[in-house]
Amino acid sequence: MLITSRQVLSTLDGAGHVHLDVLRAEQAVHLLGRVAGVERLAAEPGAASDLARQCDYLPLALRIAGARLAARPSWPVHALAERLGDERTRLDELESADLAVRSCFQVSYQALTASEDHRDRTAGRLFRLLGLHRGPEFSTWTAAALLGTSPEAAETALERLVDAQLLAAVGLHRYAMHDLLLLFAREQAARDEPEAQRRAALERMLDCYLATMQRAQQVLQPGDPGGAGWRVEAQTPPLRSWTAALVWFEQERANLLAAAHQAVHGPMPIPRFAARLAEVMYWFLLIRTNWPEMESVNQLALCAARRDGDRRGEAVALNDIGQAHLGAGRLDQAITSLGHSKALFAELRDRHWESITIVHLAVVYREQGELERTVDCIRRTLPRLHEAGDLVTVGGALGVLGLAYGDQGRFDEAIDCLEQSLRIRDGIQNPLSEAMTLTNLGEVHYRAGNHRTAVEFYERGLRIYRDIGDRRREAETLWQLGHVREALGQREQARSCWHGAQAIFTHLGVPVTDRRFRSVWV
Repeated sequence: MLITSRQVLSTLDGAGHVHLDVLRAEQAVHLLGRVAGVERLAAEPGAASDLARQCDYLPLALRIAGARLAARPSWPVHALAERLGDERTRLDELESADLAVRSCFQVSYQALTASEDHRDRTAGRLFRLLGLHRGPEFSTWTAAALLGTSPEAAETALERLVDAQLLAAVGLHRYAMHDLLLLFAREQAARDEPEAQRRAALERMLDCYLATMQRAQQVLQPGDPGGAGWRVEAQTPPLRSWTAALVWFEQERANLLAAAHQAVHGPMPIPRFAARLAEVMYWFLLIRTNWPEMESVNQLALCAARRDGDRRGEAVALNDIGQAHLGAGRLDQAITSLGHSKALFAELRDRHWESITIVHLAVVYREQGELERTVDCIRRTLPRLHEAGDLVTVGGALGVLGLAYGDQGRFDEAIDCLEQSLRIRDGIQNPLSEAMTLTNLGEVHYRAGNHRTAVEFYERGLRIYRDIGDRRREAETLWQLGHVREALGQREQARSCWHGAQAIFTHLGVPVTDRRFRSVWV
């Protein structure tokens, strides 16, 4: 006997369970073709793929779309695909005769909301509140924030939604919802949740993201001034190590970017969130050298800050956009953005952040070969940074000054600055900053002819990059270490370093000709 059910029938004795997911893309197009005509879909393969994707690869939705095409032989396939492209009316379009995607979902949803068990009703409310979330997946903590309850209570509700086939578990404490279900959830939220409650739930969710990012930021870069002017309180997952903070950021990266878009361009905009998110995402994106996303999220922050008349938020966003331009090698654009940022901080009489921006400008000047200008900027700003007690920026500034001295051939002064930077960064206990200072010392010693000392510093930095999983900087260090090995006459070891670097660059999709990181400071 074969029994089918939307509800999981987990208590049937002696039964074997088969959990059916959505169809694969090619299977979905094949099903559409069986209903609407194979030749018709073959004539418009791109539109057929779009139509299958907009049906979320759900068999019921595909059958309805195919039936609508079959009943309208004069319609091109792309016409229905375009009609389904409007999220506001997609569920309306997926109706034909007695078949409707919305009705199928409604049965499962109403079984929860009409239940006498308060846990079912809580799950029903969580389902519609999840319609406020725009990212690809979410965690128990996100659900708890939406509900305004504990993670344990939220997980109970989430698991009931999984049993009702209104949600999919995609990992430990992580869940996802198919697009058509998400559209249905948004409809129910708009119908059953007053706007004030929807806004309150959205703000709780965004605050949960911000509070967790602040916690992760302090693990990745203790003492960083970003976010110091504001703080939000929320229940957050425990992030006690560098690795845990990076893993959390990697898992939530797409959700955070979606939330930033939502905060600026969504139906219930909360502009301040985008500016704050960009400020505390800075270190993660810098660690991952993800310049496109750094620019994207800060452009949203800039838009939000200007909309709110937030001059400080505008200045911070411009500073970070300048960093993204620098990382991508767009030096003229970097100077323009950083120059505007510096002017705004000067206007606001924020000497501390003005000094930070000047240090960033000094990095660009060094990249352009303007070494005297670089040295002058750093020496003028160091007293201000010491006065502010900002050891993070002092350590970075000394590193930039050391590299500039090295470029000028002033190796003793360069080594002294970098060793000061290393002592500061060792005290802060930031492994990435420590590793970058070690490899910078390796570079200066190599250029000074101290090849064996250079090897020691490069290898110490290399061990840290491997420990924290920074593959790109690992590859860069291996490449540089190869040159030092070659200078020592260790040709086999040099080739081994270069082959290892090349393998990593190839895996990351980075051209091997791009062998030197731009010195965006950390």
